[in-house]
Parts: sequence; C-alpha cells; structure tokens
Amino acid sequence: MVVVPVCDKDIRLVLRNLEHCREMLAGEKYAHPALVSYDDSVDGSIVKEVEKVFSNVRALRYGKWSGYPQWPYPQNHAWQTAARHIEQHSNEESWFWWEGDAVPVKKEWIDRI
Repeated sequence: MVVVPVCDKDIRLVLRNLEHCREMLAGEKYAHPALVSYDDSVDGSIVKEVEKVFSNVRALRYGKWSGYPQWPYPQNHAWQTAARHIEQHSNEESWFWWEGDAVPVKKEWIDRI
C-alpha cells in the first residue's frame, strides 16, 4: 500500500508528483492500493487526483493537530494516525509513506521499493 500523506504546506509537491506519475503511466494506473491521509485543513479534492494515478484509493481524513505546532509533533500525529488506521482497517502487510518531496523517476518505482 502507498500512503499519500497530504498537508496544507506540501500539497503542491504532492500534486506535482501525481502529475509526473500520470505522464510516466500514459493512461495506466498503479495496481497498488493507495491511502490518502490528510487533515481537516486540506481540501478533500486531493483524493480525486490520487484516483487518477492509483486504481484502488481509500481516504483517511482526520482532525488537525491542535498541540504544539512545531516539528515533529504535527508530522508524528499524521504518521501515527495513518499507522493506526492501517493496523485496524487493512489487510496490507506492508506500506510505503510517500513523502511529497520524494519524486519518482521511473514508472515502476513502487515495484522497485
């Protein structure tokens, strides 16, 4: 499973990565399931963009971190929320946290990882 974490600060990077993947795929989609993980500050239309790249997409929308706003607290909250959700609601044995600054350079990047 590919987890696509999205926050209001990196949504542009995520959208650029998705566009890049669409260009590499040339109309195909990845068969790997994807989980779009985002908080209340992000527009849910991001899920539609991920659906253009992955054939099986689920969404996890969670409450925005309200504690201390500096790194690493909000980021840890995002990761832990996704990890707990996967543990409770998925049969996937492994998953990849695809950061917005990790740019795929080959069409088969997921399979190689």
